[in-house]
Amino acid sequence: MPHARLARLRNAPEKQTGAIRNEQLEYDAFLAKWRNGLNGRGMEWEGRLAVAELKRNDAFEFLLSDGKWAHNRQTQHLFRKMFHEIKVYREEAQGRPTKQHIDEVENKLIAIAEKIQKEMDQESIPNLKRVYERVLVNIRGQRGRLHAIRILTPKKFGFWVEMIWRDLPSRNMAARTIELDTRLQVELGKVLIFYLREKKVSLLTIARLILLAYWAGDLSGLGEIPVKVYKKKGKKEEGEEGTEVSEVPQEVSQQEGREEKGTATSTPTVTATKAIFTGRPLKVRNIHDNLREAGLHRAAAFDPKKADRLLMAEVKQARRILGRAGSGLGILPQLSLSKFVKARGLTQPQVAVLIRTMLTAQRATNSESDE
Repeated sequence: MPHARLARLRNAPEKQTGAIRNEQLEYDAFLAKWRNGLNGRGMEWEGRLAVAELKRNDAFEFLLSDGKWAHNRQTQHLFRKMFHEIKVYREEAQGRPTKQHIDEVENKLIAIAEKIQKEMDQESIPNLKRVYERVLVNIRGQRGRLHAIRILTPKKFGFWVEMIWRDLPSRNMAARTIELDTRLQVELGKVLIFYLREKKVSLLTIARLILLAYWAGDLSGLGEIPVKVYKKKGKKEEGEEGTEVSEVPQEVSQQEGREEKGTATSTPTVTATKAIFTGRPLKVRNIHDNLREAGLHRAAAFDPKKADRLLMAEVKQARRILGRAGSGLGILPQLSLSKFVKARGLTQPQVAVLIRTMLTAQRATNSESDE
């Protein structure tokens, strides 16, 4: 049916163009809100302190994408990477983390395999036992695919991040929804640190900018957040053992709770900034603690000179591993392919064949796209 095929080909770009247009509108809205926040409009993110430091270090116009930075490639890359991480976060936060789905599927496969193993042990007919064995082999193969999905889940800027942050790899998947905020904060921190490292912006201001990114990406808002309380010994009044004191120095309200054993319980809450999708409280201090716990301040990328030395050392090692066959490849393919070759223990002739196959496939793909 050639007409049906032509119809599919004709309609596919229209849908793709619509998706690209919507994404561009979302990106433009994010960038506009980011600029408004930097100019002092929006939410509380310790903007005065952050802007003062950014101006001292000649980084304010860069982050505002204004003046000489209005059409600079670095600012374009910075905001595109930030927007991508926000989009990935939103997609996972609105559903369940991918790792949860994978773990559930694997647990089902394990249960099925255990049941088949028991039935096979009780089976006396050799031909039927072989059928069971084939099923078990197939299940092991599917579990291997699940393992590959965990490791090889693609990320738009995955290799870029891997190259720059070699000592702090990305977590492609979060096991629980509560981990999504930590992952987003660390990934946004990596992006901001990389582009601001020559400006020597402090980690605390990086945390402030991350909180601004939450707001610009429509990921945060004001809401009621439960507050931990503790008993403080004081004067007993009418049978009271003590007075409940909030750990947060803000006005605390009592929110009605569920009834237990005929008595209504109440939860102390405070109105503060929180993540819309996960409900986690958002504070500059907490974000800063997450960045330090992840080790961003100790990573090689935080020191430009050290990072450049390490990168050049890895490039030299990659070229030794690939030999002459890899001389026609760019830096990024060399670094990526050398890790694969080292892990597989390939010989120099095998490496040469592999690179020729890759280049041939690349040329074929390029020629097809040109047509």
